[in-house]
Amino acid sequence: MPRKRVSLMFDFGGHVNNETVSKKVGGVDTSVFVPRPKIFRSYLGFNSATELNDLPVPLTLQIEEWLVHLGTTESIGFTTDNGAFL
Repeated sequence: MPRKRVSLMFDFGGHVNNETVSKKVGGVDTSVFVPRPKIFRSYLGFNSATELNDLPVPLTLQIEEWLVHLGTTESIGFTTDNGAFL
């Protein structure tokens, strides 16, 4: 008998600290300040699982899908060969 589940989750808060990302390129140190961002995300998903016991080896087939909504803009610092960026 298939089992089906629907889930709704929320994730909110903020990062605990500010961040500085830096990289040295050609002898010059480049850096960018990443401010403490707020976080608000929501998730809606479903999960369906079926157990097949009629085979010589028991088998479970599971399907899971999620939709994610970012309620606020989240910024990250990153580096490339050209320096540090936001």
